[in-house]
Amino acid sequence: MFANLSSGLVAAGAAILLVLVTALYLLKVRRRSIALAGATLWQQALRQVPPRLLGSRWHRPLGWLLSLLLVWLLWLAAAAPQLASGDDGRRHVFYLDASAWMLADAGFDAARQALERDVAALPGAHREVILGEALPALLLAPDERAALLPARLRQARAQPLPSGFQAWLSTVAGGGSHATVVHYYGAGPVYAAARAARPAGVWLQAAFVAAPLDTNRGIVALGAAPAASLRWDAVDVRVGLDAVGAPLPTPDALEITLDGKPLPAGVSVQAAADGLLLKDVPAHGGTMQVALRQGDRFPIDDSAALVLPLRAPLRVALVGELPQAVQDVLALDPSLQVVTLPQAQVQVLALAPGQTPQAGLPTLHLVSATAGTSAFRFTVRDAQAQDALAAHLDALGLDQARNAAIADQLGRAVGIDIVHGNRAQVRVWQELFAADGAFVQSRAMPLFVNRSLHWLAGDAWWAPYAAAGTPLQQDLLLQPLGQSAQVRARALGDRLILPAAGRHTIAGQPLQVSLLDRGITRGVADPAAAGVVVAPMPAAWIRGDLASVLLVVALLLCCTEWLLHLRGHIP
Repeated sequence: MFANLSSGLVAAGAAILLVLVTALYLLKVRRRSIALAGATLWQQALRQVPPRLLGSRWHRPLGWLLSLLLVWLLWLAAAAPQLASGDDGRRHVFYLDASAWMLADAGFDAARQALERDVAALPGAHREVILGEALPALLLAPDERAALLPARLRQARAQPLPSGFQAWLSTVAGGGSHATVVHYYGAGPVYAAARAARPAGVWLQAAFVAAPLDTNRGIVALGAAPAASLRWDAVDVRVGLDAVGAPLPTPDALEITLDGKPLPAGVSVQAAADGLLLKDVPAHGGTMQVALRQGDRFPIDDSAALVLPLRAPLRVALVGELPQAVQDVLALDPSLQVVTLPQAQVQVLALAPGQTPQAGLPTLHLVSATAGTSAFRFTVRDAQAQDALAAHLDALGLDQARNAAIADQLGRAVGIDIVHGNRAQVRVWQELFAADGAFVQSRAMPLFVNRSLHWLAGDAWWAPYAAAGTPLQQDLLLQPLGQSAQVRARALGDRLILPAAGRHTIAGQPLQVSLLDRGITRGVADPAAAGVVVAPMPAAWIRGDLASVLLVVALLLCCTEWLLHLRGHIP
């Protein structure tokens, strides 16, 4: 069998070469000695003895035979013949890890070259190649020519995201009619972790392991949280640092900017055990960038960025006589600002019978329990918003146990309805906010008021922490992100897995994703990686690949033909 060409094409090519070499040999110019009486007889001699004699008798067929063997050897070498013994009957899966582990010291390029060399010399009946990207891609299917692999790998690049090899390996089925052997090309720590958890019936071999670095320093965490000072328009930002074989970076070794400018006055920087804490950073929607002033041989973790939220107080208008508990929440909540009706973004209503609410604003409407509605009734605009809300009612402080306690106190069932309408609205029984009621005395009541009003306003979503290859850390319910068709199509259930490090746009909003992986930062400089035993593939001719052998034989044959020509044995 042949790796690059079919057997029929190889046979047809050999036949064509036979015809071409024979024709060229027959048309070859041959010398003949002729005695002439004088120069005037040249024209007569040329007519009698033509220089090319097609079809004449071969005086020395050895030259033709050597030329034919030479072109046949080169043709067979191009076809890459392989012995049947090279196929051991097992299923061989070659996995090239294209994760952040391979971004150090051109490790990915070296792994790619090793992969191409090994795949080219293995029969393709039970062989396939996988590129370990965010979603593993099949590069070479069984029975496909190995010559296709270099072109498909030409655009492949390692991506700044964690390795998915262990997760992929768990999906590989062992057993069956052919034993499965997985050849891994990547990082030593990834191989060691996967080997300990490999499925039964699957053999795992390290075919290439990137050499560990001597030292590495990096940023392993960057996240924001509500300010401890209770300022609604500010956040606290934590920066996590780590180092292997080198001291931990000091605050002076970091360059921290906000939208490309130094941090504004009023932001305090406090050193922590493994990083920094930045307090009262303005939450104006800017991008914070943290970077090491002096980089190293693994640059992907030398910098990180985070898009901060745009946090402005929500303007709320109060209409009617509201229960004291609701007024207290609105007065004490720093994220809410009570304004007049023309300035409001949302309104809270508690109208007397016969009064009608003012249209045009999303409304939290307190109604009497005798109105014939459920205790909690949410109006949404479409089915997607309904699904998002129904899956996250607990984030509003509503759960079955708490509703049961309220129902026992009121002596009637407490239900939750979600209906469709033209404008978002929340209707809730006013009796639930009685001063001695179970709902008011629970921690769920202020949470319900706060989250309901922000849900009605449709605040712009933001991610407090964005690490590559991990689920998006934010509440899909309380932000419009959960109602985006684009996001829901990419999500796994309620989890949106973030892409590789870089700046992205999700649901129309910017999102800055960073690597932020302590395991990778430490693992690329882990000396234990050098102890991983690499199982080298046998030499090409041992595995049945005869291309290199044929090239050597062709070279020897060419030298032999040249020596015979010098000695006059062949023309």
